[in-house]
Amino acid sequence: MKDFLNILFPYRLIVFLFKDPFFCRHEMKYWDMKWFVDTDDHSDPNYRRFNGKIWKKTFCECRKCGVQKIKSMKVGEWGKWKNHSFTPTSNGIIEVEIYSYGSETKRQKRDRLINEILSK
Repeated sequence: MKDFLNILFPYRLIVFLFKDPFFCRHEMKYWDMKWFVDTDDHSDPNYRRFNGKIWKKTFCECRKCGVQKIKSMKVGEWGKWKNHSFTPTSNGIIEVEIYSYGSETKRQKRDRLINEILSK
């Protein structure tokens, strides 16, 4: 009898569909983005100006289905939400590291030096 009812009313399928992001009525939790600028190069004032800037409600995650999104900052797509994975924090702020294109960050330099020492 139970199998017959499961065929008529597929409970597991219905629950699965309502947890799917396409059918979810999202209840979003938001995080702010804080810019962390690697300030070894003190000659460029733009990097110093952006260090510590906080952008409100840039990352979000649905409490029901768990889909994660980021607000796009590209020209022409400004403000659109795009799927993006990130590690949520408890303090409500996600730090994003900014560095000049082609340069090595402090973290990359540290990892490179550790790998060189360990490989000897």
